Amino acid sequence: MPRRRWKDVLARDLDVVFVGYNPSRLAWLTGHHYANPGNRFYHLLHDAGLTPRRFAPAECRDLPRLGIGLAGNFVLGVLMMLGIGLYAPCMILVYLLGMRPTAAFPIMMGSCAFLMPLASVRFIRAGSYARNAIIGMLIWSRLLAITRPPFFSQLRPTPEAELTTPTSKKPFSSDQPIAA
Repeated sequence: MPRRRWKDVLARDLDVVFVGYNPSRLAWLTGHHYANPGNRFYHLLHDAGLTPRRFAPAECRDLPRLGIGLAGNFVLGVLMMLGIGLYAPCMILVYLLGMRPTAAFPIMMGSCAFLMPLASVRFIRAGSYARNAIIGMLIWSRLLAITRPPFFSQLRPTPEAELTTPTSKKPFSSDQPIAA
């Protein structure tokens, strides 16, 4: 199958844009977002009531008519593959877009909670991780959790009223809408 050029599925005045990273080989070859047969993206769109029926990956170009856009952010995927991670770059993106970090935090934590265990299975099966480093991190994390050094007890969460968006510099609260 010849390799196609990757194109985002975007239009003006979309209601939502889903940004993915690291497309599967099949998605890359076909040019259709979320084309891997095991990917449940289109099922979830329908189950959430965002589409009137279950779309096939080959129909991804029809989604903008429903107010849904699809994009691929390969920079985030590359940073993740280099071991930098995904959380910090995505939070930077959230700040640059002027969104509230309190709204993005649960989304990012959920993403990491589901992604990392699945991605780590491959490394564990191949034995391509440093066992001594893992054991050391486990021991030290348990010791720190048990002893709770004075440094950690001085850390306090920042009250929500003191947080500001980078664009407005005005305090915000959780009942304000997210800036788009």
